[in-house]
Amino acid sequence: MKKLLFGFSLFSLLSLNACKTSEENTPSPNMLKAESILDFDCIRTSADVSRRIADVKKEIYGEWQLKGMITMMPSFEVPDLKIVISQKSDGKQLAQVYENGKLTKAMTYDLVEDEYNKIYYVGIKSDKDKFDDGSYNFITGNIRICPGELMIDNGIALDAPGYLFRKIK
Repeated sequence: MKKLLFGFSLFSLLSLNACKTSEENTPSPNMLKAESILDFDCIRTSADVSRRIADVKKEIYGEWQLKGMITMMPSFEVPDLKIVISQKSDGKQLAQVYENGKLTKAMTYDLVEDEYNKIYYVGIKSDKDKFDDGSYNFITGNIRICPGELMIDNGIALDAPGYLFRKIK
């Protein structure tokens, strides 16, 4: 009898996990299947590569699709979110946020350069901590950029999120 109960419990547990896994692999409406940092070869291997503002400006302008997030809890899907980054005539950068294809937020910022242990890195310094609608401004922090890949690090070392983007235009 104990073997039968154990077998039934094990079967039930595996069945529930199988259902959960298939649900996790099917993105819900307005959500996209997430990629992990392991899918971003260049970003993953460029932590100790010095970057200067001039180098970043060669890559950053264009349209970027959110593809993954680095968070304390693994995420199997991400919102349909794009950012379009351009340079304004006054030299500031403009980031426009599109959610589900609609422009929802905009923010100007400056690129800043700093150095740690003889490695130069570039960060995004925003004009505001929050967007005009009061929501969290995730377009701030250190960045890693490679051809076609962008990571915005809000403070991963301190358990804040990191955002992984792929260039689409």
